[in-house]
Amino acid sequence: MTLPVSYLKINDSIAEIEKEKEIQIQETIKEKDVVFNFETGKFEYDGLEPSRLYNKVEIIKQWIKKLFYTERDRWNCYIKDIGYPFGLNLYKYVGQQLYPNMEMIELIKDDIYNSLLNHKDIKEVHYLQLIQVDDKMYCGFIIELEDTAFEVEEVLKS
Repeated sequence: MTLPVSYLKINDSIAEIEKEKEIQIQETIKEKDVVFNFETGKFEYDGLEPSRLYNKVEIIKQWIKKLFYTERDRWNCYIKDIGYPFGLNLYKYVGQQLYPNMEMIELIKDDIYNSLLNHKDIKEVHYLQLIQVDDKMYCGFIIELEDTAFEVEEVLKS
């Protein structure tokens, strides 16, 4: 006895749906991230699990903070693991007077902009501002995701 073709198609469709569900579960697991507290210098977790699950915006904010704290080309592991040079080359400008050198400011802003767009969830960066006050450099911008947007401000000290 052979089964009708429609029954076989249904089974194939069910198998495809199950595979899609498995892929979605794996992607959801990838959203789970351990957050590093830069004030205390410790990771936030309980035992082997993160202390709480963070939403996509919090994870991207943490990624941006890591981006600003990491010097590009200093650690080869980032290029090998993620496929692009992670970090920024901002520390070579610390201690230099940025204003009125607009070319240097545009180079820094371009470096920040292109580095932020390396993240797969960041669609656009708006209103990128760079201000230097004494020995600190303030950088502010708005990150646009697929479904939301949020503001970020980072401070670099010399």
